[in-house]
Amino acid sequence: MTLRQGSPRSIASWHKRSYAYMGILLMIAYFASIFFLSPGNTYVEEKLATTLDCTDSSWGDLPAAFKSPEQNCPTVAEAIVDIQSIEAGKNSRLLANLRIWPAGELGGAAVTTGMAQRSIDVEMESLFQTSWYIAAKQLIGGRSIEIPLGTRAQINNYPFDRYQGSWRADIAPSGDYTPFLSTITVSQRDIYGWNLEVGTTSFANDENYQKIVNREGDLGFSWKVERSGIFRISVIILILTMALGAFAAIVLTVSIIRERRPPTLNALSWLATSLFALVEIRSRFPGDPPYGIKLDTFFTYPVIAILLFLIIIHSYLWVKRDDWNMKNVSSHQN
Repeated sequence: MTLRQGSPRSIASWHKRSYAYMGILLMIAYFASIFFLSPGNTYVEEKLATTLDCTDSSWGDLPAAFKSPEQNCPTVAEAIVDIQSIEAGKNSRLLANLRIWPAGELGGAAVTTGMAQRSIDVEMESLFQTSWYIAAKQLIGGRSIEIPLGTRAQINNYPFDRYQGSWRADIAPSGDYTPFLSTITVSQRDIYGWNLEVGTTSFANDENYQKIVNREGDLGFSWKVERSGIFRISVIILILTMALGAFAAIVLTVSIIRERRPPTLNALSWLATSLFALVEIRSRFPGDPPYGIKLDTFFTYPVIAILLFLIIIHSYLWVKRDDWNMKNVSSHQN
């Protein structure tokens, strides 16, 4: 009894179909990931996401000392934090804009900003400006704040780096003491490349109404952040591009060593071009990660070393080749 063996042509055709099916599956997986994964998502707890509403019935239980009969609104200073962007790398920080909206005895709204009836002092955590004096009887603008992301060592795990931390501030009207409340609102803005989760921070003298308020002027929030799925897919695609280039170079070199293909100057030039292209691809990784992270240690630098080694092998085989000049071949044959 003999086993039927396929012809070399049928085996080659089967291999081609397998590669085609594999390529189609990879494309389907890629587009499916783009469809289901978010480029960036921000989740803010409900108590932080909703702005102050003076008409909410819960304020009816507030002591009379914290109410303003003229405005039918509690005497409160609301800090509104709008997170603009996140940077992780050489300068790991969370960039945001801070505004103060006074209500009740402290002031009121004026078009797109607020008007302070009394001067207000704000002490806040920031890499640079940590204090803000708001003068009375003037429109209130905004301040940029830069919140450190915590330990910079997390960037070493790029693109799977994660950060967490908290931010706090203290608000106090100047002059004679007036009973007041402070609260905070965080805008729910999606930031490309990041999944951000913002939660409340508890302080002494917190009270729960339509929003969480504090009688001592303390306010703040906690946060957790990691790279989004689309961001990670982008980095993985660049890594696969580099890996496929190195694999093709290895296959070509093995074919030349086994004398299935001749060493050529074009192949040597292609290897050199691939080396420079690899360095260029690494410099364009999204998020501008610093060099020397784990991705470089375990992937980028080994691939560069492999390409350099292959270039040396191709150079040796090219120099060793004696048929580069047809006259030289003729002389050897004679």
